[in-house]
Amino acid sequence: MGYGRGVSNGAVGVSLAIKGFYAGVMGWPSSHENDMGVDKWSDKTTTVVHIGYQIPIVKNLRFIPVIGYAKIAYGTTDGSDYTISDSGIVHNKFSEKKVFRG
Repeated sequence: MGYGRGVSNGAVGVSLAIKGFYAGVMGWPSSHENDMGVDKWSDKTTTVVHIGYQIPIVKNLRFIPVIGYAKIAYGTTDGSDYTISDSGIVHNKFSEKKVFRG
């Protein structure tokens, strides 16, 4: 995926290890996904998925090689292009302009 200046974004996620298998999922929606204003915002999103398997080294130490996918998308959240869910939550459209993935 590489690294570059200004290519950063946080994410929140969960991971699970069961019977030697590991899986992790993380993400962060656009900051203005649910805003009520009719405006356009410069925004970004994050998606990360990893899977792996634990290899025991000694009883209390394990090595976990993982493979995965990560994506950071920069773009625009448009408050004038939205949908409303059955529960009444507004979901504004996010249009990607620049994407880093790998």
